[in-house]
Order: sequence, then structure tokens, then C-alpha cells
Amino acid sequence: MERTTEKGKKQRRTENGEEASSLPYVMYGYLVLLFVGLPLYMQHGLDRIGDAKYLFFRNGTLTCGAMLLLLFLWEKVTGRLPGAAGVKPLDRAVFLYFLSAILSFLLSPYRETAFWGYTDWHMGLVSQALFCGIYFSCRFFYREHKSIWVLAGTVAGIVMLLGVLNCLGADPLGIYAGMEEWEWNRQYLLSTIGNNNWYAGYVNCMAGILLAVMCRGKGIWRILGGVGSFLYFATSLTMGNLTGILAAMALALFLIILSLDSRTELLRALETVFLFPLAQVFLHLLEATGKGTTRIPGKLEKAIFYSNIWYVLLIMTGLLAVLLKSREKRGGQDFLKGKGYGKRLLLTVGIVMGLGGLIVIGILIKSAPESLAVSRPGDSLSAKILQGANGRLALWKGTLELFWDAPFLQKIFGAGPDCYYHVLYEQSNLGLDWKERGILEDTVYANAHNEWLNLLITQGLLGVAGYGGIFGAAVYSLGRNRKIQRQFAVLLCVIGYFVCSLFTFQQVLSTPFLFALLGMAEEKMEEGGDIAWS
Repeated sequence: MERTTEKGKKQRRTENGEEASSLPYVMYGYLVLLFVGLPLYMQHGLDRIGDAKYLFFRNGTLTCGAMLLLLFLWEKVTGRLPGAAGVKPLDRAVFLYFLSAILSFLLSPYRETAFWGYTDWHMGLVSQALFCGIYFSCRFFYREHKSIWVLAGTVAGIVMLLGVLNCLGADPLGIYAGMEEWEWNRQYLLSTIGNNNWYAGYVNCMAGILLAVMCRGKGIWRILGGVGSFLYFATSLTMGNLTGILAAMALALFLIILSLDSRTELLRALETVFLFPLAQVFLHLLEATGKGTTRIPGKLEKAIFYSNIWYVLLIMTGLLAVLLKSREKRGGQDFLKGKGYGKRLLLTVGIVMGLGGLIVIGILIKSAPESLAVSRPGDSLSAKILQGANGRLALWKGTLELFWDAPFLQKIFGAGPDCYYHVLYEQSNLGLDWKERGILEDTVYANAHNEWLNLLITQGLLGVAGYGGIFGAAVYSLGRNRKIQRQFAVLLCVIGYFVCSLFTFQQVLSTPFLFALLGMAEEKMEEGGDIAWS
């Protein structure tokens, strides 16, 4: 696809009257607020950081949204707006998801929670509307500019660097002042994000930008992308969250698959994936030389980090990269070009992983007793797996039972956005029964720790259909246009977010970025242009 230059795009927009609009400038300002301000903002360190981040996101988005709306109405009246863009499948999917949130709220018996969201999570109708509004605002008002991608990737790299330093015992921001080493907050909060579940969601949603620069960039940009990719793999291994490790593994796998269109692309992907085991070996050497001590609280995560398999992977990926590089220098025939291996393998792996995952999880949920959720001491592999699961299998099993027992209308529309707590503890006795029996470590759960199961309860089958449509339409559109750098980057971001969604939950430090990136990727795709930002 022919690349459109900055000058050409500017000339075309001037001819269409788009330069007269001020909407893209407001949109640009908001994206800076989102990609730079939100991840770095800390009101009082890690104290109540979830609420601080949410209020920053909500108030900033509502303010910029009001400005966009007023400006849109003014330019509509004065006739300065360009022609309307065509409607795409992803637009319809996002609208269906938004419609499901509205209907779920209107039919919910828990109106206040459904509107604002449950305390500490805030994923009610307001947040769902903001997510969808961010997508459509980016879709119609954003104009491609490489500085946004550079800022987003740079801030993500800074956040990851701080996360790695925190896990090595360093505290450059002084966020752990007054905390003891054994405290939960000291072990599971890190960087400028907070909870390591939130952290995993953020870094795996943003990692695609860094990986894409490493794979598709040139010169200094590729070096910077390599540094960012190295930090991403290092923080995935040290954050103490199994979800982060699984998402990094999935991204490494799909990075290889998506690069099977040519030998050059595969070589770039292998060089990037090589950084994954290299990060582990580097961190291990730091410990061996006494220059750092990696702090990983979970037994399973620690077992993965110290596994010798990383040395095998380091040698394998290194040798494959050297062989490909040698063949490329000799000018040997490229057996990958034009064969379509990537497309076929991507489809095959996607189907196998999807069906296999559903079958395995289904069997585990069906056969696993509720006592699965109770932490068990011991160093056996089964004990580590149970501890790593963190009660999720029992929680998922209970969630499916709640859905099955729900009234028909609730199955279709849900109990209301972010109303999982009410269904678990008020509409049924399951949550109270767990509490009395000491299951799930006497923890109060306000979500299913799986976005899809959580949606099944809160927004019903309609919500799941809309959300599934978003991912399906996005992967199809981005996959077809993955030769364009931003499409390739956002496709990786979607994959990283999706893997995390299987084990975590929506929150303001990952979901807004997903919707923004999707809107940015869809902007003006019908014109086929691209600005190289590396």
C-alpha cells in the first residue's frame, strides 16, 4: 500500500475543508492527557491511587468531551465540518456494546451502582459511555500524528522502567515510604499504576507500540523500540502477576505468527522475541553478581522466573535469528514471501487456542471443588498452580452458576453495569456462603476476574455480543492492514489486552487506552494513508 506523506495528507485535508476545523486540536490535547497524564498522575503516591486515577480520567474526559461537543455543534452550525465518514463494522460493534450498557442500566434494580459503578472499580454506565465516546471521538476527530505514538510509547517505557526498578528494590519516586517489606502494598503495588493487576492491564495494552517500533522501525527508532521491548519483557517477568507473564508469552507467539509474510519480517520478530529470555538472563545475572535482588511474591511466578527453560529459549531464538540473518546476507530465496503462511497459521492457532482454552477451563471449572480457591502450602507444582490461580476457577464456576440461575431478562441484559457484587452477595446466597465457609480467603469480590464472565452477569448476552463484536471486527480490520505500522501496533495492543481480559477486569488504566487506540487505528483508514513514526 502506498504511503501518504505528511504534506500530501495536509494538502488533501485543506482541499476537503478539514483544516478549518479545530476539533482535531482538542482531540490531540485530550490524547496527551490520556496517554501521558493518566499513567503518570499520582495525587498522594500509592494511597487511594485507584480513586485518584479514576477521578482524573473521569473529570478530564468529561471536560474534554464537553469541549468537543460544543465545538462540534458550533462548527456544524457554521458549516466548517468536513463530510461524514462511512460507518464500519467496528463502529456498529461499539454502538451495540454502548446500547447494551444503557439497556442494562435501565432494567437494573441497582440503579446507583449501575450508573456510577461499584466502589473502587467505577465501571458503571458513566465509564462505559466514556469508553465508547473515546472511540467515536478518536474515530471521527483524531488526525494522525506521530508525536502521539511517540509520547504514548515513551510514557509506557518510563512506567515499565519504574516497575522493574521497584521489583529490584529501588524506589526512585519514594512511593514506598513508611511501608514495611512484608506489607501487601509493598509487594503488590508498583510504579505509578498501583495494583499489579492494573499494572498488567496497562503494560500489556501499551506494549504493542514498543514491539511494533522494534519490528518495523529503523535506525535510532528501532534501538529505542528495542529498549522499550526489553523493559516490557523484564517487567512482565518481575511484576509478580501470572496474567502479565501469560500475556507476554502470547504477544511473543503472535508476533512470530504475524511476521511469517517474509523472511525480513520474521527476522525482526525473532530479534524482538529474543529479548524475552535475554531479560530473564540479565536479571538473573544481576542477582548472581549481588547487584540486585528481584522481589516476586507469588510462588508460581517465582518458579517461572527462575526456570532454566529461559536459557533454552535464549539459545533457540538466537540461533534462528542468526541463521535467518545469514541466509538474508547470502541472498537466498525467501520461502515465506507470498505464501500466506502467517494468515493460515494465525487462523489455525487462534481456533486451536480458543477451543482448547474453553475446553480446558470448562473441565477445570466443572470438576474443581470450591476448595480450589483456598490457598494451600507446599512446593509441589499443583500447589503452585492453585496459588497462582488465586481462586479464579472457583469464582468462574460460581459466576456461571449465577448466570444459569438468573431470570431470562437478566440473562439477556444483565443485572446492570458493574453490579456483579449485588448478584453475588444480595441476589444469591453464594457469596455469603463462601464467606461463612472461608472460601476465597474471605475476600469480597466485586467482579469475576474475567471480563467476559463479568459482562455475562452485568450486561448479559447482549453485552458479551457487543464486546465480542468489538474484538472480532478489530482483529479482522487490523489484521488485513497489518503492513501499516499503526495497524500492526494496535493489533498487538488488542491481543495483549484480550489475554489480560481472560484473567482480570476492566479498569481505567487499560480499557480507555484500548478504545482510544481502536479509534485512532480506524481514523481515515478508507484513505489508506500512514505516517511512519519510527
